[in-house]
Amino acid sequence: MKNRNHIALLAGFFVSCALYVLLFFWDAPLDLSELRAVLWLSISAVPAFCLQLWLCRLEKVRWTRWLPVGVLCLVALVGAAYLSGLVGSGWDALGGAFLLCWCIAPAAGCALGWLAYGGKLPRRLGAAGLAALLTVYVGLKIMGGPRPFFLRFELMDLPVLVVLAVGAWLLLRKERRGKNEET
Repeated sequence: MKNRNHIALLAGFFVSCALYVLLFFWDAPLDLSELRAVLWLSISAVPAFCLQLWLCRLEKVRWTRWLPVGVLCLVALVGAAYLSGLVGSGWDALGGAFLLCWCIAPAAGCALGWLAYGGKLPRRLGAAGLAALLTVYVGLKIMGGPRPFFLRFELMDLPVLVVLAVGAWLLLRKERRGKNEET
């Protein structure tokens, strides 16, 4: 059974990565261009989730579970360096902003992977990651304009709500199962 789960997670990772790469070559009509942008920014959470959960379930090499988080931190640091002007200038800052925006969905996928794996420390890491991502999301929505952020629902808000709902469900599911095991 455990081997089937590993194969299913790896298959989910490779299939979702292939679909993500196909998004780059999808020539969407103008009326679907917003949907393409939403998918391009949000669908990368799926391969990150599958990879993180697979790496967390590996028993012999536990240090590998930190690889996706480490790579994302390095990419975010490079994006922050370009955005702040430490490296490059002018249009490089825009590239840094794109890198930082791209890191959000894989970070959410990694947080969901930690939550799905379970255990005390992984559940705390996943909850902290989702709380940080929620803070970034609310900050970006507040910077978006004078109207209250909860009145400006956009298509990009849908994946955020899905990730938060799945994260809350995983967090509560693990808590409930832990309470049932104690009694």
